[in-house]
Amino acid sequence: MSYEYDIFLSYKRGGDVEDWVVNHFYDRLLRCLEGVMDRDPKIFIDKTIKTGSSWPDVLKNALKSSRILVSVWSPPYFRSPWCDAEWKSMLERERIKQLTSQQRPEGLVYPIRFSDGDTFPEETKDIQFFCMQDWNYPAKVFADTPGYIQFCDQVKEVADEIKSMLANVPEWQDWPIVEPSPAAPVNAGLPTL
Repeated sequence: MSYEYDIFLSYKRGGDVEDWVVNHFYDRLLRCLEGVMDRDPKIFIDKTIKTGSSWPDVLKNALKSSRILVSVWSPPYFRSPWCDAEWKSMLERERIKQLTSQQRPEGLVYPIRFSDGDTFPEETKDIQFFCMQDWNYPAKVFADTPGYIQFCDQVKEVADEIKSMLANVPEWQDWPIVEPSPAAPVNAGLPTL
């Protein structure tokens, strides 16, 4: 294997976050990256998984073959075993390559804060994020508002920063993947009959 993707776009499916990513962020980021990179950018988004595929294997292979992780942080993101595993897999890669040290504080994770971070895990407190909370409108009609121009400007800034990150990615190796922790059973806490 080798790098296939520049970015693994990690977000919690469902609700406003997914709508925002699909309706606005993904396409705008791709277009902005096309304008600043010397090659066509490749972003993995789970919407491209083909019917009948083993989606856990597709996610793991895509994560292994992605240069960086762009994670869209929201409270549900950190409750998702899969999102947590994607993020921690990239943190493990940073640890192996000693990328987030005092001498080289930049890593391989580009966090986007979608909403209030008060409930985010303690380990996120020292990680600089890009705040998109003021432009997190999920409805397609957002693209027809004056605020969308500001959103586009913000995504251009994200693309510029990601371009710089991509220039410092270590050579590919067989990166470890953190397995998702088992989800709590649906009927947890309910009495059995």
